[in-house]
Amino acid sequence: MAKYIIKRILWAIPVLLGVLIIVFTITYLTPGDPVQTILGNGYTPEKYAKKAAELGLDKGYLAQLGSYIWNVVTRFDFGKSYMTNIPVITELTTRMGTTFSIAFLSIIVTILIGIPCGIIAAIKQYSALDYGFTSFALICSAIPSFVIAPVLLVVFGVKLRWLPLSGLDEWKSYILPVFVNALGGIALLTRMTRTSMLETIRQDYIRTARAKGLRESVIIWKHAMKNTMIPVITVTGSWLAMLMGGALIVELIFSIPGLGTYLYGGISNRDYPIINGSVILTAFIVCMMSIVVDILYAVVDPRIKAQFSSGKKKKKSVQAAKEAA
Repeated sequence: MAKYIIKRILWAIPVLLGVLIIVFTITYLTPGDPVQTILGNGYTPEKYAKKAAELGLDKGYLAQLGSYIWNVVTRFDFGKSYMTNIPVITELTTRMGTTFSIAFLSIIVTILIGIPCGIIAAIKQYSALDYGFTSFALICSAIPSFVIAPVLLVVFGVKLRWLPLSGLDEWKSYILPVFVNALGGIALLTRMTRTSMLETIRQDYIRTARAKGLRESVIIWKHAMKNTMIPVITVTGSWLAMLMGGALIVELIFSIPGLGTYLYGGISNRDYPIINGSVILTAFIVCMMSIVVDILYAVVDPRIKAQFSSGKKKKKSVQAAKEAA
């Protein structure tokens, strides 16, 4: 297991380096002049040259890229904002907790609602509950979050006045952003869990367990659940990046001071250090989430353990994989 975790962490390094290079290149090639934006109209060539040298923009592409990578890797220095002159890392560390809390709570809500709904829909196939959960999942997956969010704001914030309209001043402020961000994941996880559970409960070992007289609850939770979770965890891992990106969009809609609003401000002002730092940090968080999901996948699926075990442990893992199949 340790070898598997180390391998996944090592794979994340070139991914993050690739993201850093791509994002820096895009901002470098983007039309517009940050120096001119900062100085405004009426500047002299001397002032322009001085400001460009101060920001390090008087060098060529490779020199700027090399210097940026060196600062990020060795000192975690993403530069300073062109507009406020505040270090980007300071703002990122302040805002990161807000964005991560929304994304993390969205994941929890997605799992707590999506998996049980999918299991119930599979067990009660062709029942009213099955049709209800399936229809709800299809509707939620068809409507984007930026369409649902204003509707919920009007209903629960303006008309009923049950929930705050913006900010994160109290625990109620998390309800709408988290629910809106998790809605698409709930729809996907419900459908995926239902499909996987239906496939699992039709296997021969489930029929054998029923023939032995085991209770249906024991069959579902002890025998079928583990094999059902293997494809579900895979889907959940691919959805984490979308939940993180959704958290950034939700912050704009609900005026939450997180990475999303910070990134949007950087894009609006052509503040390239903010853009680069925000995207790189988001990519890092997504990579860490993916590693956690991969570890959970290895715990659930004994075939992955078998690839990174040796001796007696490998034989036991192979035997467990054969029994699970």
